[in-house]
Amino acid sequence: MALRSGNSHNVGKASASISIGVPDPMRKDNGLEQTVEPKKTRKISLRNKNTESKKATPKQLKRNAKKANADITEDGQIAQNTAASFTAIMPKAFRKADKDAVGKADKVVEVLQEEALQESVQETTVSTKLPTTMRLHQRMLINVILLIPFFFALLAFGLRQQDFSAQPERVSQVTVRGDILDSSGKVLAQGPAENRVYPHRQVAAPLIGFSGEEQVAGNRGLEGLEKTMDARLEAGENVRTTIDLSLQSATQQALSETALSYNAESGTAIVLQAGTGHILAAASYPEYDPNEQERYNATQKNNRVFLQQIDPGSIFKPIVLATLLQSGKLDLGEQLPVSMDLKVGTQTFKDVMTHGEMMSVPDLLKYSSNVGMIEVAQRFEPEEMYYWLRDFGFSRPVPLDEHYTGEGSMQHYDKWVPQDQASISIGQGITVTALQLAVAYSVFANDGLLIQPRLAMVDNPPKQRPLLNKQLAINMREMLVSAAQYGGARNSLVEGVRIAGKTGTADAFDHNTGRYQRGDYTTSFAGIFPADKPEAVVVVMLHKPQGEKLYGSTVAAPVFQEIVSAAMSLWEAPNR
Repeated sequence: MALRSGNSHNVGKASASISIGVPDPMRKDNGLEQTVEPKKTRKISLRNKNTESKKATPKQLKRNAKKANADITEDGQIAQNTAASFTAIMPKAFRKADKDAVGKADKVVEVLQEEALQESVQETTVSTKLPTTMRLHQRMLINVILLIPFFFALLAFGLRQQDFSAQPERVSQVTVRGDILDSSGKVLAQGPAENRVYPHRQVAAPLIGFSGEEQVAGNRGLEGLEKTMDARLEAGENVRTTIDLSLQSATQQALSETALSYNAESGTAIVLQAGTGHILAAASYPEYDPNEQERYNATQKNNRVFLQQIDPGSIFKPIVLATLLQSGKLDLGEQLPVSMDLKVGTQTFKDVMTHGEMMSVPDLLKYSSNVGMIEVAQRFEPEEMYYWLRDFGFSRPVPLDEHYTGEGSMQHYDKWVPQDQASISIGQGITVTALQLAVAYSVFANDGLLIQPRLAMVDNPPKQRPLLNKQLAINMREMLVSAAQYGGARNSLVEGVRIAGKTGTADAFDHNTGRYQRGDYTTSFAGIFPADKPEAVVVVMLHKPQGEKLYGSTVAAPVFQEIVSAAMSLWEAPNR
């Protein structure tokens, strides 16, 4: 194998050709004797002025080799200095590069120096014609060429190290969605948004709602508290609600059992705490399981307590009566002539319960007189009655923790005809939600204050405003006690507890046909307990029950009774 091929250089007009003998690997002497075959030589003209190479003596050859070695060493030192210069001008982060890489670079320089020295000595030995200066320049150029890729590699390594050091450590983080809790801290919902767990299944499902994949608006909560409290939950914050899990379960059970037994189309029940506006329970029928919410349609998942809008019937009468008394249009001590029927406009209204020709104001509720209520309500101008009912919260959404709530419907007074005002005064021709009714009845329980309801626990005191004077509120509760005890609502009574309440049976409006359907009713009961020192308001409504004796006293009142019994037992309240 050739040690190195000779290079031909043409400098000016003179030239020289140098040939190196190649040892034959087949020779027994292993090529120890080398033959140099002379060829035609050409004079080499150096760039220095008229300097010609002379035949080198052995001493000159030795000096040239020594000088070449020194020059190569110097070249290596230059290379090292150059690398040091690169290091000096590099950013501080580069200088922190791996020390092993720098050590390897030094070794590379040493190897290059050694190889260059050996090759230079060999070339000097076999070449007596090539000038020393040219060989040194050639070797320097080769060294520089060899070192350039190394410098670029070192620079790239430094840049890479700086890039790695600038990158923060990547930590896989899973966003923890906050839990939804009941008032005592029991978990109602937990886990990540796309794999949420609802341990109590149907219990409070329409209130809690459900979550899923991120939506276009950025929310992961899709219904109920999961949606309205999405920002807090996504921030990992727990949301404690006003719901009493045990009472919620008892309320749902009482409602669903009755709805199933009467094959009702739907039902609602709400328990609202007096004095605070806390929603302790809110049940909707039919029920659904949020763990498998995709199996149910939107109607089945409807939060009916907040959204279903239906005619209330006679449970609306105490509210109209209270506005008449507060406005001064009616006096509590009046005696009123009341017949059994009355024609207003094109419509004739009748009483169901038999009564005498004269009635007191409390009797209007005790006998649930349609005729008597219509006659006293006509003392209002349409505009007055309209705005009084608006003050109680009807025909407008109920403000509730950013929840969407149904506003109900009540035609504007300037479009009323005589029978419209008559119908509204007895709870027909107006639609309301169970939530609206509970808030309105809470005015009687709160001594005349309308307190804004709540579903989530907050530290701020509830918003409230006076609507009735305190004595009137007390008087209304007493009239409702009489109505519950003697007005056919005996199925609502709880032993040892004074109940203030009113039944309702309204013709059910069919939105598909746009008319009231004969034989379809909404049965209801609204009450306060205990009447003397109210703790809660309860409203029960069952829409389109099937069977016989479909009245508020027979269908809805027993549900109210079960809810109150459960509440008194859970709260360990003494009998009153």
